[in-house]
Amino acid sequence: MARRTKVMRIVTRLNVGGPTRHVAMLTADLPERGIDGVLVTGVTEPGESDGEAPSGNAVVTVPTLRRGIHPWRDVRAFFALRRLMRSERPDVVHTHQGKAGFLGRLAAWTSRVPRVVHTYHGFTFSGHFGAIGTALSVLAEWIAVGWATDLVCQDPRQAAELSRRLGRRVAGKIRIVPPAADVGSHAVTPPSFPPRIVLPARLVHVKYPERALDVLAALPGPVVMDVLGDGPLRPSLERRVASDPRLRGRVTFHGNVVPPFDILAAASVVLLTSRSEGTPLSLIEAQMLGVPVVAPDVGGVAGVVVPGGGRVVDASTVALTEAVADSLVRPRLPEEVVRAARERFDRRRLADRIAAVYAGAEVDV
Repeated sequence: MARRTKVMRIVTRLNVGGPTRHVAMLTADLPERGIDGVLVTGVTEPGESDGEAPSGNAVVTVPTLRRGIHPWRDVRAFFALRRLMRSERPDVVHTHQGKAGFLGRLAAWTSRVPRVVHTYHGFTFSGHFGAIGTALSVLAEWIAVGWATDLVCQDPRQAAELSRRLGRRVAGKIRIVPPAADVGSHAVTPPSFPPRIVLPARLVHVKYPERALDVLAALPGPVVMDVLGDGPLRPSLERRVASDPRLRGRVTFHGNVVPPFDILAAASVVLLTSRSEGTPLSLIEAQMLGVPVVAPDVGGVAGVVVPGGGRVVDASTVALTEAVADSLVRPRLPEEVVRAARERFDRRRLADRIAAVYAGAEVDV
């Protein structure tokens, strides 16, 4: 009987969003491929909502592992992770997100873990920070890539950005593994009336939800908008909707909805207006449900829109509005486009590819 591989997967926090769903799929799907282990997570920040907790593996919470920078707390998180590794003795450590990626890779390197894998869930060096913050993030990642054996990028653009910023430090380490999604038993359904735009996004600066309201205001009724997500910008957005006659009565704020498939499936179009993105699962899920998508050409957006699945356009309000208006005329994708999305982003392919990375084998993309 073949020996099973033991993996310690580390994620900064299990909040509502794509990385949590990504980790949940791997946690559920890898055991049948001979891979077991433990999932280590930090805690969500104030104002964040917890995502759906993965099942299938032991889950260990490290309270000092948090997103924000706090030197003394971060040192304590590092030593907690190293104690866990020396107790569990994993064959592979696989980190996700920035803080877990830095501290987890350092703990694995100092614990002499044979294989150390890190997955990038966003475009690390663009859209999130100012000039000083970007320079510091590049420096931190320049250091951290030296502690990893494999660097998993979800999109070729992401890999190109990493190579451009870090050069020979990442040579031979990059593995491209496309994202995956799972809409369960949800089928393509007829669009609802009135026509509905769905904005699935955290209500934070980088997601630019104000621009989504600009798009809706430029469209005549009876088009309405469902906002799936929460965050610090929600009060100001709600005040704007209440005070603007072009928006009043046309926007529903649902907060975080897990899973979001019922609302996504009823949409006429799914819209993103982000300044920066990784490989957004919401766009993949929408196409799997037959809903066309519209998004700006930032980050890895273009890589998750299958041919015929939607419009990737300039980030201007005018371009986004025109693309949404065009999509509302054809609010369901052809069957062959839905099938292509479901095949391309099948979660089984994600698990097979990550298992290959753990084994040191070539990844078939």
